[in-house]
Amino acid sequence: MLWLVSIKITFSLKAINLETVRHRELPDSYDFNIMIRFNNQAHSGRIKQKSQLVWAFSRVYLYTFVCLFIYIILSLFITLITNTYDTIKVRGIQSFVDPVESH
Repeated sequence: MLWLVSIKITFSLKAINLETVRHRELPDSYDFNIMIRFNNQAHSGRIKQKSQLVWAFSRVYLYTFVCLFIYIILSLFITLITNTYDTIKVRGIQSFVDPVESH
């Protein structure tokens, strides 16, 4: 039997604001360090299980919540990466098409 006691999710996100490059300034950069902790440790007393059905639904609910949460975090991370790539690609195409404007 698998018991979920504690989960610690840590990730670091780095972002660069490229809007200031247009005005010949250094780009703004941001660092986000995010830590999420789930703690399901035992309490002071043992809780009696009234029903196996309630226990089964609570396990399914907990594992579903954790899986969906991780899915949302990964989706957000992938969305940020693809949007950053599209922004860099568009800026590269614009500077290639109008080289006189960038000088």
